Amino acid sequence: MLFLEVFVSSAVITSIALLLLLRGSLAKGFADNTDKLQSLHVEPIPRIGGIAMAFAMCLAIILYADGFTSDRALAAIFSGGILLVGVSAVDDFRGLSPAVRFIVHAVVASAIVCALHDPSRTQNWPFFVLMPIAALSIIWSMNAYNFMDGANGMAGFMALIGFGAMAIASTFSGAYQIAVICAAVSGAALGFLVLNYPTARVFMGDSGSILLGFLAATLGWYGWVVGAWVLYFPLLVFSPFLVDATVTLLRRTLRGEKIWLPHRQHVYQRLIIDCQWSHRRTALVYALIMLLASFDALRLQSGKSLTDPSNQWLPPLTALLVWVLIYAGVLVIAESHIRRQYRIKK
Repeated sequence: MLFLEVFVSSAVITSIALLLLLRGSLAKGFADNTDKLQSLHVEPIPRIGGIAMAFAMCLAIILYADGFTSDRALAAIFSGGILLVGVSAVDDFRGLSPAVRFIVHAVVASAIVCALHDPSRTQNWPFFVLMPIAALSIIWSMNAYNFMDGANGMAGFMALIGFGAMAIASTFSGAYQIAVICAAVSGAALGFLVLNYPTARVFMGDSGSILLGFLAATLGWYGWVVGAWVLYFPLLVFSPFLVDATVTLLRRTLRGEKIWLPHRQHVYQRLIIDCQWSHRRTALVYALIMLLASFDALRLQSGKSLTDPSNQWLPPLTALLVWVLIYAGVLVIAESHIRRQYRIKK
């Protein structure tokens, strides 16, 4: 009941904060630039969703996650998230260069990885081996989430489902502080969706998408370090968005394109542009895939002890291989459909 209370409180606070912000002058200053190459909208819409979500998350975490500041890793994640919201809000309002954004992301990610390293944890790592991997994964998660925040409901459903699954997993493993934090994030996403889906009155902006990508990665690593879940759990939960963003990046890299420039080449963008899919249909398809991936991740998590070294990895590895084949098939089908519709339009 506590986690349900956190979830509902965070959702209500987010919706109320958004309604108040939309009535003020701040919303006009954060209106989306529809001239951007990657934009899928024709009317300027305020990008203040992330500010309201961050406020609701912080309030819920402070009220319900007792003693989280005594854990240096959680305190670092909390502080890093606030810093990223501030910097991203400046980016939403005035615009920052890609170099400045990358430096801030790299510094924050490195600081979090250092805070995560604690020899007293039940799940530890060879620090100097995994530190670069962890830091790069956090940076990529922030940017991947930002890339995928382009259609109504996409980023909101991702947070609602993904952090909801993490809250369930951490509850069953006894990691109640993570459960409270994830419930707060999932609830904030629901409060945001009320005004973002199916018709968008507000966007999340970089202040929201960067924060959520940051939390997905850092809480994913933190949960593994403290033994709340196995390492592949958050990867599988957020896989629908990570696969789209990663495959698109690799394709653009192989074509020799400047990957830091805006574009509309993600699968979800091409489905909307070339196949005339609605924002509602696109978001629901991705949400369905994410629900299935999250369900399977929870199934695998529930059947695997985190402390027994005699665990057999064959079942989870087999399941992960199945998901690799599923995504490969989905991408092939989507690409064929997009190209067919493109030829018809021509």
